[in-house]
Amino acid sequence: MKDWTDTLLAQYANSATITALLDCLNQGLDPGVDLDSFYDTIWDFATAIGHGLDVWEKIVNVKRGVAAALPPAEFGFAEAYDPANPTEGVQPFNCGVFNDGSPPVVRNVELDDGTYRTLVMTRAMANITDC
Repeated sequence: MKDWTDTLLAQYANSATITALLDCLNQGLDPGVDLDSFYDTIWDFATAIGHGLDVWEKIVNVKRGVAAALPPAEFGFAEAYDPANPTEGVQPFNCGVFNDGSPPVVRNVELDDGTYRTLVMTRAMANITDC
């Protein structure tokens, strides 16, 4: 802050504790940097991340977690098996089951910032238009 001592009320100017506290705050806070950071991470939708997008979530009323129906692991061919995700997708012999017609498992999937930004923009467009 610039010249914070000029804005300090006279009744507090002689208090060593208050002036030391304000001096410490002045050294730790730079309004220019903090405002730029706030603008980039929260206010500007194109660059918002994490909590900034969660603020937009409340504005347009759309959740970051999306319920996704994921099919159960089924018996399939070896070339379709993904060892990185051994419990999902098709399974090799003695691991997977034939499709018994059971409904898919519904899981809550958290969207990453880029995908979530697209969802929020789509919801905002739906809120604005009358289509």
